[in-house]
Amino acid sequence: MKFRIAYWLLLVALILGESCSRSSGIEVTDTTVSDETEVSDCIARYFREQLDTLLPSSPPEWLFTVGVSKDSVADAKKKLWNNWKKINEVDLSESGFLQGDTTAYWRLPGKQLMPVRFLTKGEEPPGGYPMIINLHGGGQYEVDGPYSAVVNTISWESMIALSREQDDAPVLYVIPRMADDRIGSWHKYPQRYAMRKMCRLAAVSGKINRNKIYLSGTSQGGYGTIRLSTFMPDYFGAVSVVAAADAPGENLLNYRNLPLRMDVGRMDSDFSRNVYAMRWKEQLDALSATAAPGEFDALVNIQQGKRHSVDISGISGWLMGHVRNVSSSHISFLFAYCDDGFPGGAHNLGFLDWTATPSCRVLIEESVQDNEIRLDIKKIAGNVKGCLEVYLPESMLAYDVVRVVVNRDRVVSKKAVPNLGVMVKSLALFQDPERIFIDKVDVDL
Repeated sequence: MKFRIAYWLLLVALILGESCSRSSGIEVTDTTVSDETEVSDCIARYFREQLDTLLPSSPPEWLFTVGVSKDSVADAKKKLWNNWKKINEVDLSESGFLQGDTTAYWRLPGKQLMPVRFLTKGEEPPGGYPMIINLHGGGQYEVDGPYSAVVNTISWESMIALSREQDDAPVLYVIPRMADDRIGSWHKYPQRYAMRKMCRLAAVSGKINRNKIYLSGTSQGGYGTIRLSTFMPDYFGAVSVVAAADAPGENLLNYRNLPLRMDVGRMDSDFSRNVYAMRWKEQLDALSATAAPGEFDALVNIQQGKRHSVDISGISGWLMGHVRNVSSSHISFLFAYCDDGFPGGAHNLGFLDWTATPSCRVLIEESVQDNEIRLDIKKIAGNVKGCLEVYLPESMLAYDVVRVVVNRDRVVSKKAVPNLGVMVKSLALFQDPERIFIDKVDVDL
């Protein structure tokens, strides 16, 4: 009992940043940890390890033995988020964020180095700056070094100039340069890591409106925007694709609740961009016609008389006219391989336990009404095994039981009970103050 109390005091101090009594709402129900130093080292290591990975690991099992009372949930969330911000302080200070018109150099996995230009325009508005991530064109080239493709450098510098010219203050532009011209794809692993890091640091900065982060890209950057936004649609308030369009598929469903604008020249026939853009328009219009009002907010603008160079005036204003939807009652997500990896989670769904073949595609539809969550899980291609984690928001504490109905014939029921392990894991997975979930339901595939 003596050790149990000491362990609890240490745990609360490390995780929540202060000592308190059991009446504060934190309770250890079980533990097999045998040494206080082990507890301290394990917690510190876990949080710091999550900063350098695309897919987080799970917290130590003993953390899931810590309960949180209903009355303490809001306070626990706040303290966990403050703790997360402290862990990000070094990364934030070295990142270049909100240091005016400056270029920083980010070290990415695989020993890649990404130049990132930051352009802050206007005074900080209430609620923080909107942030637009602008991806330049160019691509992959057979060159000798990581920055040897002149076309990528010119495209990056042009994107900086175009961003500066827009009359759209207040706003923060983040304009990365492709880290390695020999790879030249925005959606591959090191670049996906960079996108996630941009959103993470924006959230902890205290100067960016987390619900007004936008992704835009031109040409190769447009193709990157398509793949990144369907891979991580829950990160952005809206996205813009300029001078790019590929063959649409089930991934269009990932734009449910994510506003999309696509601008393509009517005469831009290279890689069938104009033909594909028309297909995007037709299919998005069809989805909008059968969906609830506002679920599909899409503008596909086929610019007459234009080729690969199109009019971009008004795009930034269109983007900033939208706010991220983080509490939709209807979610669609296509789980799919993105060149060299799968997503770890999306919206309130976790896939960290999944093992899948590269060809795997799984379409998940989630509808929430009161205490009932309906899941339609359709395996389209490939093989997958594992457990789907369905994270529960604080609002589920109002009900005696939560029902998860899977494919209409399987029901998983449980009472939502706040758990510190779940809260910590969801923070590491989504890195989002609005998605620190209190409990989860595990659905075996």
